[in-house]
Amino acid sequence: MSEKMTMRIGECLLAGGPPFTAAEPEVIIGELDGPFGTAFANLLGDQVKGHTRV
Repeated sequence: MSEKMTMRIGECLLAGGPPFTAAEPEVIIGELDGPFGTAFANLLGDQVKGHTRV
């Protein structure tokens, strides 16, 4: 029997200040001891200077 995996994903766009100051945060929430935790750890551990993979 498979276990239930819960993951929440959200994204928004914030703008309205001075030109070129918009922000687009992306949020992912999930259990760190499951598939999400493994994928997140792989992304954090495989960064390239100047290019975030998260």
